[in-house]
Amino acid sequence: MTGKNHNSEKDARIQQLADEMQQARRSEAAAQESLAHYRLVADNLTDIIWTLDTDLKPTFVTPSVKVHLGYAIQEVLGLDFCDTLTPSSQEQLRYALKMLQTGSPSTALDLEHTHQNGTGFWFECQLTGLFNDDRELTGYVCVSRNIDRRKQAESALQLSNALFQTAFAVSPDAVTLNRLRDGVYTMVNEGFALLTGYSQEAVIGKTTQEIDIWADPRERDHLMEALDASGSIRNLEARFRIKDGSIRTGLVSANIIILNRQPYVLSITKDINTFKKAKEALTESEEKYRKLIETATDAIFILQDGEVKFPNPKAREMARQMGVDLKQHSFFEYVAPEDQNMVLERHFRRLKGDKVPSTYNFRLLRANGEAFWVEVNAVKIVWEGKPATLNFIRDIDDQVKLEAEFQHARKMEAVGTLAGAIAHNFNNLLMAIQGNVSLLLLDTESEDPRHEEIQKIQEHVESGARLTSQLLGYARKGKYKIRSLDFNSLITKTMASFRQSHPTARVASELAPDLDAVAGDRSQLEHVLFNIFKNAVDAMPEGGELFIKTMNIDHEQIRKRNYKIKAGEYIMLVIADTGVGMEQKVRRRIFEPFFTTKGLGHGTGLGLASAYGIIKGHSGYIDVDSQKGHGTTFFIYLPTSTRPAEKTDYKDKSVIHGSGCILMVDDDPAVLEISSKMLTKLGFRVLEACSGRDALSVYRQNRDMIDLVILDMIMPDIGGGEVYERLKDINRNVKAILATGYSLDGEASRILKKGCDGVIQKPFSIDRLSRVIHRALKPSPAAKGKIPN
Repeated sequence: MTGKNHNSEKDARIQQLADEMQQARRSEAAAQESLAHYRLVADNLTDIIWTLDTDLKPTFVTPSVKVHLGYAIQEVLGLDFCDTLTPSSQEQLRYALKMLQTGSPSTALDLEHTHQNGTGFWFECQLTGLFNDDRELTGYVCVSRNIDRRKQAESALQLSNALFQTAFAVSPDAVTLNRLRDGVYTMVNEGFALLTGYSQEAVIGKTTQEIDIWADPRERDHLMEALDASGSIRNLEARFRIKDGSIRTGLVSANIIILNRQPYVLSITKDINTFKKAKEALTESEEKYRKLIETATDAIFILQDGEVKFPNPKAREMARQMGVDLKQHSFFEYVAPEDQNMVLERHFRRLKGDKVPSTYNFRLLRANGEAFWVEVNAVKIVWEGKPATLNFIRDIDDQVKLEAEFQHARKMEAVGTLAGAIAHNFNNLLMAIQGNVSLLLLDTESEDPRHEEIQKIQEHVESGARLTSQLLGYARKGKYKIRSLDFNSLITKTMASFRQSHPTARVASELAPDLDAVAGDRSQLEHVLFNIFKNAVDAMPEGGELFIKTMNIDHEQIRKRNYKIKAGEYIMLVIADTGVGMEQKVRRRIFEPFFTTKGLGHGTGLGLASAYGIIKGHSGYIDVDSQKGHGTTFFIYLPTSTRPAEKTDYKDKSVIHGSGCILMVDDDPAVLEISSKMLTKLGFRVLEACSGRDALSVYRQNRDMIDLVILDMIMPDIGGGEVYERLKDINRNVKAILATGYSLDGEASRILKKGCDGVIQKPFSIDRLSRVIHRALKPSPAAKGKIPN
């Protein structure tokens, strides 16, 4: 019996464990199902639910954040919650957090979140603190509900109320608001006071019977019957007794409205005694409107069945320019073929009542077939019982061209940046070749059979350097020696040089004898002139005449084009030819790099592009006019210099040897190697550094023996400018020369102003290098006069 009881207890215990396990499985399944339900709910919530740590870093966010704010979940988790708020909402959030941190369980506030595209959206946010068992704040839960439409509705309601208040106050008619049940005045406007003679204070709170305003009570009864029947009445003629006892007649229009769940009568009474004056005022207003339409700068007309009706003068003027007979042809015949389908579709859809853009752009055709851009604003109206559109058309051709030129300028700026980088790297390659050629020429006698081949290499290097100069010119990084120049002299000398290679060119000139000087780089401006001269001669294969003119002007005399002109004094250069001219599509592209109409091998497409960049780099403007078969005219405007013109320098090509120690710094191994060889050939001892940090280290160790530092401008670790400043910290009397493939603008100009001793442009020859070093190491006049100890 005891054994049986023991077995029974054991079986019961086993059965109990089995039941508990089955119950656990059911609970786990229920939990999984509940979790899946929660996940499904979270994934489909329209509100955004955030969990934030105490630093406001999101630790969880629902997928609805993508719908409302445009961020993927992973993007949000990498942000600070405040990063999604506008500054004013961030400030509001700080106050809310202080409330939670002082014990408040939760708080509600309206916050403006910023969409990923920058648009602001309003959300109603319920912010709740998360606390551990010790009541320590561990984070926050925020539920954000989009209330942007509600905010817009509230704004619209506020605007509507403001408009009502304004209209109520300024209306010249008598406007009153009375309670329906007893006729008590609750609001009256100034128009009522002027019409009746009663002040607002005298009537508010009183009934119509108390001030005895109705001359015939039956008319009031008729008004109330009409309002009771339909809720409104229009133009009821009634007589009123005003304060002085006289009777006035007015037209009453009234509506029953509900305010705060109570019915009121809103009425407007027009004084018929003043109707004649009002009619005269209306006639005057119509005359003003007619004058407004007649003098409008937009073309205004009604379009019905393709026919233009009631065009204003601007519309008739536009029609004349287009060669349009408004009575004989459909308006749509003069829409550019590319836009006809779009214009027709939108017009007929608008007539059907479909939602289409009220304002859009398209092209019309001038009498000569040229398309021009217009903006139309069209609204559907009913004219003589039939649907039509009222149209306002504005000529925006200049605006579209301005936008196109702006986009074109941005494109050219981007290409210029690329061109400058290419030219800089190419200059480093040419530097290695140029240096080796210079060394070979020094070591090779003119009778040596290799001398001619080496000179040809030198010529090709110079040709490559001119190409990089053109690229740098286009990139506006080609100004190296800015001086005050006699521009007439520059033109004369450049033309004389040009005619040596083009002796058949016929040139006429009209150069202003009192032409102001300009500040610029002589060689770069020569390059501009040479390329335009070359372009003109190429455009006159069978001969022609080149005309050159200069004159002083101010900014107001510059041809009005779609660019912003800086105020000041300018010189104007006009270069005109009698060549074949250009089509408009060619003229629009002539300043683009690598664009050429010449055959393969006959042009790089960089000449005029670099001219454009050089003029822009000199704070000037360049423009061109041309028509096919009618020649081409270039207009160049350069700001004048405040200093008198300087004399031309004599170009010395001799090699000057020297002695001493030079630290050569360049991150390009090929440039560093050949530069060191050239310096050694010139008689100098050379220390090398391949980076900015390396240069500083070498200089610290050898400062007492280093006479000069030749410093590359562009280096990956520390730029030449910063290296020079650190060298000055080590030795304020350090002598340094900048070596650059760019210009004196920007960083290089800043370093020169800080006392740098010279600059040399890559690629440089050994003779140029020797002269720059000689000038840098040459004692100043003051130093020469000192007597050594």
